[in-house]
Amino acid sequence: MLEKVDPPSFLKGKLYADFTTEENYSNALNLIIEKLSESPYKTEDSKISKEEIDFYLMTIEKLKEEINVSRGEKRLLLERLEKERRDIPEALKEAIDHEKSFLPDFEDINKYYAFICSGMNVTAGYVLHGLRKEAIKGGPHQIAMWCQLNNQTDELAILVEAVMRRLKSLKDFKITF
Repeated sequence: MLEKVDPPSFLKGKLYADFTTEENYSNALNLIIEKLSESPYKTEDSKISKEEIDFYLMTIEKLKEEINVSRGEKRLLLERLEKERRDIPEALKEAIDHEKSFLPDFEDINKYYAFICSGMNVTAGYVLHGLRKEAIKGGPHQIAMWCQLNNQTDELAILVEAVMRRLKSLKDFKITF
């Protein structure tokens, strides 16, 4: 707000920065910076720590060449996934809803990229679980093998790529002036 006015009814009760006086300027600017610096993906209920984010990013970076999908393949796959999203199987819906409670930062990724492979719900949380297991055991997790057997490695690659982008945004999101 630059000057004292009666805001329109649709703006009443909304948060705003008050720049109406010189004394308010610093606090108003800090409020804007604070609100813009909040990650649009990170929620108050986030259960993933910075250390976990670093671990997952490092692990995914090691797999980057293996999960490379060409731009054309990606486009075709995303078109197919978009059609499938209109009729998500009930078991996958339930898995996505369940995962919201402990990984809310990945809710939209699950909505668009989760899939079923050999009767298993492959979600962002399952990918993170698989990455932890691979690091512990030193070999590929069963989901990688199942996806390969079922010709679904591209779906897995796109899900892993989306998870990686979200992890990076959770780790790096900030605005500075």
